[in-house]
Formats: sequence, structure tokens, C-alpha cells
Amino acid sequence: MDEIKRQYVNYLFFKVDPAWRRLSREERDRGKSEFEGVVKDWKGRAMIIPFTTVGTRADTDFVLWRISERLEDLTRDEHAIAQHESRQMVVTRRTATWG
Repeated sequence: MDEIKRQYVNYLFFKVDPAWRRLSREERDRGKSEFEGVVKDWKGRAMIIPFTTVGTRADTDFVLWRISERLEDLTRDEHAIAQHESRQMVVTRRTATWG
């Protein structure tokens, strides 16, 4: 019989900084690309499903639904996004984890 592995589910909520929206198109594209690069790095450690919350929640713009077998990976990846330059793109970051 196959062993069922424990999974941790995390929802990482973001709100885009209004000041970021006033940057030049080139600066915004660079910020999006950097953010995407950090998130793509997570793919080997977690399943990532992005959702927009625009129109459904006033306090966030998008959420990254992450699923991993290791809580440490979720924590490390969240710390990486907080330390990265793309953090200037978002002003609100909330998280909820279940395991």
C-alpha cells in the first residue's frame, strides 16, 4: 500500500502598491519579470496556483495557492519573496497555512 504523504497548503495574498502602477512600463515589466522569476524558482518545491482576487476582495489583488510536502519550503520561499526587489511591487502580504 502506498503511503499517503502529508501536505501543507498555503495561501499567500498580495496587494499591488499604487505607487508601482505609476512607474514607467519598463520598470513595471522588470518588476513583474523579477517577481515571476522568484515564483518560478519555487516550482520544484511546491505546486503553485495563482488566482486573481480583483473584484472579489478589496484588500488583495492576487493570491498564490501553494501546496508542498515540506513546511520549511513554504517558509523559505515566502522569505525569499519578502527579501527580493520585487517586494516593492506589493504593499500587503498575508499568509495562511494548513497542514
